[in-house]
Amino acid sequence: LFRSAFVVPRVPAVPPTPAALRSALQTQLPEYMVPAHVALVASLPTTVGGKLDRRALPEVDFAPGAAPTAQR
Repeated sequence: LFRSAFVVPRVPAVPPTPAALRSALQTQLPEYMVPAHVALVASLPTTVGGKLDRRALPEVDFAPGAAPTAQR
């Protein structure tokens, strides 16, 4: 089981690196809660009702050496 995090940067021109985000999370969360993959996205997709549309989230590639961003 792999955990993923989808992050919308506050300042899109200067996004944080996935490694920096994971490092910050490791100081606040137990290891089992730290996501294995962090993807930067422009916005989180929502349904008509305003809830997170999980099906519309980008696919995550857990292959070694895969790019740490997600696009859709």
